[in-house]
Amino acid sequence: GATEMYGANRNGDGFREQTLRDRCNTFTKYARFYRDHLNKDPSKSYGLVKAAFYNDEMKRVELICALNATMEAARRNGGLLADVEMQKLASGLEIPVSMACSVSHDVCSYCGNKAPTRKEYCRGLDEGGMCKAGGQHRNIGRLVEVDGDAHHMHVDNPDPRFFDISNVFRPADRIAYVMGRLEKAAGFEGTISGAELAESLG
Repeated sequence: GATEMYGANRNGDGFREQTLRDRCNTFTKYARFYRDHLNKDPSKSYGLVKAAFYNDEMKRVELICALNATMEAARRNGGLLADVEMQKLASGLEIPVSMACSVSHDVCSYCGNKAPTRKEYCRGLDEGGMCKAGGQHRNIGRLVEVDGDAHHMHVDNPDPRFFDISNVFRPADRIAYVMGRLEKAAGFEGTISGAELAESLG
């Protein structure tokens, strides 16, 4: 979800609306469906991201994923059988998801400090730093008061390369859940393009 609408996620990461609009396509280029962010080996994935788009009305990125519902699909996609996910979908259970991305740096939501790693996070005045909001070093994810105003400390991720969407126990983004199963895709024997799946959703 876009920071402007939903705020930062539980991990203190924010993604601005324009960034999500511009960069959601990296999901289809680089991402696969994993479990618990075990994303180093594509052969341990459970499906592919077939389409990604920014929903202007809801202010969020939405994905269409093709999970490996059969061993044939798993072989074809070079991954594993998504048996747990398919069982949950068949039972009508929710699947919480979380993404992973790489960035060259992130930016303090208050002072604008650019940090390539957490070691370079800004520090507060009491630590010899310049951030009037106390710095990301100690306050990421916290609500702080600065000059009588409240500010939710987080880092903005200006140029993400999304490479993972994972089935997780608790998503960092509070709205990150699988919305359901496309019956057209689920009942089709063969390959359906991402564009065709997107058209079926309108």
